[in-house]
Amino acid sequence: MRVLIGMSGGFDSAYTAHLLRAAGHTVEGAVLKMHPYTEIGEAKSCAEALGIPLHEIDCTALFEEAVVAPFCTAYRTARTPNPCILCNERVKFRVLYDFALANGFERIATGHYARVAEKGGRYAIETAKDTAKDQSYMLYRLSQEVLARLILPMGDIIKKDAKQEGARLSLAAAEREESQEICFVGEENYADFIERRCGASPNGAFVSESGEVLGTHRGIIRYTVGQRKGLGVSAESRLFIERIDPTANRIHLTKRLPAVRAFTLESPVFSGLSREEALAERSLLVRVRYTAKPIPATLTEEGGVLLCTLCEAPHTAVAAGQSAVFYHRGRVALGGIIAETVQEMTNNT
Repeated sequence: MRVLIGMSGGFDSAYTAHLLRAAGHTVEGAVLKMHPYTEIGEAKSCAEALGIPLHEIDCTALFEEAVVAPFCTAYRTARTPNPCILCNERVKFRVLYDFALANGFERIATGHYARVAEKGGRYAIETAKDTAKDQSYMLYRLSQEVLARLILPMGDIIKKDAKQEGARLSLAAAEREESQEICFVGEENYADFIERRCGASPNGAFVSESGEVLGTHRGIIRYTVGQRKGLGVSAESRLFIERIDPTANRIHLTKRLPAVRAFTLESPVFSGLSREEALAERSLLVRVRYTAKPIPATLTEEGGVLLCTLCEAPHTAVAAGQSAVFYHRGRVALGGIIAETVQEMTNNT
């Protein structure tokens, strides 16, 4: 098959190209220019070392509209977004898919640690063999048409083994460290990036549970629900952010750590299960952050609104704007954006 691989200049995409070529496929790369920090030179070096053609695709305007603008808006309205999930859905995989279709490629591939499963003509993301590197959470919003053409060779690979093999083969980027930062903000922190683009986020009041003003915050974009460090408020006991009110520009503090028992979902994407199947299923697990452990949950619907209820202890560090991804037997059943949360207060520990 003729396969188009998304190339980042990193190890995972380079090793993906190696695996597909070793399997007898005709491989070409594509680097997507999304922002000023796109590592085009590194991708070119990888492609040259592998001896494969590389296509450079400019999608800066789409990335700005589909990822950067919503990212800034989310923080300015007291939500906590995940820009990588939006990018995967609206930019990265969509651009690769469209380019592949227009240029005679049969499949697309990336170096993500996940797998694609098919059952009865329905496609879903499945968790990776290397559970420590699993990226299924980040891919839950991919469409059926994209999944039908997607190959994810790294889903069956243990990364440490791949690194050893890559070093033995002198594969490009085998020794390169992984980046954990938001790719498009450069050396700035995300709050400074937002203020440079959208103007200053004004100071406001920290208030207690009784409404007493306790101090001044430095703009709501710098804070998230559950945060206790960096508040700059003197108090007899530790304080946590309970909620953020963007309309009044106030941040409400509490002495007890906020935890979430339930939340509503918006913009759901159903893949491994249909809506009806997901609502009937009683063995769902949900992951509320990329690094969080999946926990038992139930899904109900009332008046067209999806409500997730956590079956065990309430979960801390859950905020509107994050994604919740539901799993059924190792596959992504559905996912959505957390809209509103139902809080409980835990002991201050």
